[in-house]
Amino acid sequence: MAWVYLLECSDGSYYVGSTRDLAKRLREHNITQTGYTSQRRPFRLAWSAELDLADAYRIERRIHGWSRAKKRALIDGEIDHLKVLAKRPGVQKRRASGGATLSWGDVAESRSPPLRGSSLTLLTPQGARPARRLRSSHLKYPRPVNRPS
Repeated sequence: MAWVYLLECSDGSYYVGSTRDLAKRLREHNITQTGYTSQRRPFRLAWSAELDLADAYRIERRIHGWSRAKKRALIDGEIDHLKVLAKRPGVQKRRASGGATLSWGDVAESRSPPLRGSSLTLLTPQGARPARRLRSSHLKYPRPVNRPS
């Protein structure tokens, strides 16, 4: 088992980490002379969760990318607010105003099939924002299923 944890530092910033021994890792944060938390003491353990090792690392990486508001909602246990913060503001505004929303059907390939480094163009309805160019690396493809041979 492993821990994912979130520290609130003295300057108000957050530090996210994962470890197998939470108490030992907190002691290390207190005594080390280098690193992010060494310059931001004292800090407090704001949130932690015990998970499987692989899940702990995956969740840590996900939380690293979160906004300050999402981290605060996690600390406060406001799961409903966390779900609201997970939605992009621009998408919420377009849907509320009845504007165009994009789907996979709106994507036209500029090269077929898309190769590494190729680009795609999003088609927008008349009067909408200009088309945006995307690289194929920006798309999320489903992971292949591992099947026994």
